[in-house]
Amino acid sequence: TATAAANTAVTLTLPAVAAQFHYITRIEIVRVATAALAGTAVLTYTSTNIPGAWARSAGNAAAAGGTVKDVDEVLTYAIKSSTVNTATTIVAAAPGAAVLTRITAYYYTAA
Repeated sequence: TATAAANTAVTLTLPAVAAQFHYITRIEIVRVATAALAGTAVLTYTSTNIPGAWARSAGNAAAAGGTVKDVDEVLTYAIKSSTVNTATTIVAAAPGAAVLTRITAYYYTAA
């Protein structure tokens, strides 16, 4: 899990493990607003070392005290990282004033 301060980009990094790949079984991205954000921007979530250049988008509007779940992908089959012994990242852009982002990835490593 990686959590950012308000209106700050955040990167979740799964560390490289010698001779092993990451197998991701779930990706969850949640935003929490401490004040209302009547935004019209599009937030983009990107990645490295995930096949197909995994990416998602969501609007940035949020209610005061609200929680917005932008991504909650529970995968039937784990996504195997593209390259062995390489860090895998999931990146979230800054979401707007008074909004914090948390990225959680559920994974294991194996050959």
